[in-house]
Amino acid sequence: MKKLNILLLLTSIFWYSCNTPIENKLLKPVTITGKVLDYVPNKTEGEITFPKLCGENKRETITFDSCGNFTCSSINNIPSDIRISINKAYFIILAHPGDSIQIELVSNVPDFWKTISINGQRATENRQIIKFQKQFRSNSIKSEELAEARDTKNEEDFVSFMDSLRSKSMQKCEQFIQENNSNLEVENWIKWHVNPMYYSNMYWYPIYRNELELKGNFYRFQEKLLPIKRDMLTATKSLNLFIAQYYFGSIKPIIDEENSELFNQSKVTELKKDSVTIEEIINHSKGEFTKELVLSYWLSSKISTGNLKPYEYFIATKKSEISTDFIFENLDQFYNSTKRRLTSGSKSIVFADNTKGQSIKTILDSIKESYKDNIIVLDCWGTYCGPCIANFPKTKQLITDLKDQKIIFIFFCLNASADSERWTNLVNIHKLEGIHYCLDKEQSRDLTKILSIDGIPHYSIFDKLGTLRGNSDLHLEKSELIKLINE
Repeated sequence: MKKLNILLLLTSIFWYSCNTPIENKLLKPVTITGKVLDYVPNKTEGEITFPKLCGENKRETITFDSCGNFTCSSINNIPSDIRISINKAYFIILAHPGDSIQIELVSNVPDFWKTISINGQRATENRQIIKFQKQFRSNSIKSEELAEARDTKNEEDFVSFMDSLRSKSMQKCEQFIQENNSNLEVENWIKWHVNPMYYSNMYWYPIYRNELELKGNFYRFQEKLLPIKRDMLTATKSLNLFIAQYYFGSIKPIIDEENSELFNQSKVTELKKDSVTIEEIINHSKGEFTKELVLSYWLSSKISTGNLKPYEYFIATKKSEISTDFIFENLDQFYNSTKRRLTSGSKSIVFADNTKGQSIKTILDSIKESYKDNIIVLDCWGTYCGPCIANFPKTKQLITDLKDQKIIFIFFCLNASADSERWTNLVNIHKLEGIHYCLDKEQSRDLTKILSIDGIPHYSIFDKLGTLRGNSDLHLEKSELIKLINE
């Protein structure tokens, strides 16, 4: 009996350690206050993104007072680069946990850079960052030239072309760093800010040119960016992008090749495949910290779709493979917030049923009939569509702003019937209030014909009479919806 009690005690301690949120000792708020000097009521729009390494980014619509002042804040536990977009102005600043930064600018002029004034913590660093962004954008290679090189050059010539571009870019970076006596933090950020031009275009080359037979070691170019060090963390967005591409370019192909026989067995569970993937990431990542970042990327990508089992398995069996506090904090916070959202539910989220076998025309006609005298917004998306999911916060803001109006938001998820669990998880995670339809392949195909959909995300608007008034891949404009409501 005594042994049983000890066993139960140990089991309860283990369960508690695996299910209790980690205490976020490093978390502090970052506060951005600002003033838009050319603010125009109802016309000035802005958004701020607080990226999180190995976690869930926070995108916030900026709310201005009558004079164009605003305040935004976010809790963070590492230095990061924050993206600010106001009218024509788009720029990046650096911030550490606990920082308070003040910004003033004129946002609706082409050369907005000259108008930006920054004070508060890290003012010197951010003035250099702003100066560099202006120079880099004006001198960077045009996207058309990159696209032409990608589409016309063979592998050897394209690699040589990109290596030459990267070399020139790094020379400009070094020159800027020396001329401005930049510290290590600014130096690392500058180099990582420029690097995506190189590694992202290299990454996509084989995908765009899939008819070419490439050398098996093509993605070895990614090792030029390794190892990733902790003093590079301020380049959060660039690092997040690189880690994802490093996994898909250098690690996943090895995993798939070494385990193809196992992965193709129908009786092998998804959790078994996930456990093998975790082990392989540990074995094949270059560098200890890089390994932790790749693991956290892969685990967070699973959590983001509502699949919590891989993280729970990892905590129970491989927890020691991630020793960096902030990575665990971000993952654990993401896991717990996702779990809460999955279980909390919302009365304003409706999953349409009994649509199996119905034609999409019947579904559309039923929607129009049910919501006569309402503006109907159709948001067409997919569970594997990154841009679709990235637009959800904007859509949610519209739903909130127009909640008292006669407007209905309908979400059509295309080709989702084969993975309905992922569909419902994503809807619940993002709290998309509205009516949701899970379309099969035939319904999706017919919908694309009826609405002339070339790609997703796609948005269609029907007026109160059921007439199609808007049909585009561009996100919805609040002013246009209000105009239709008031007709």
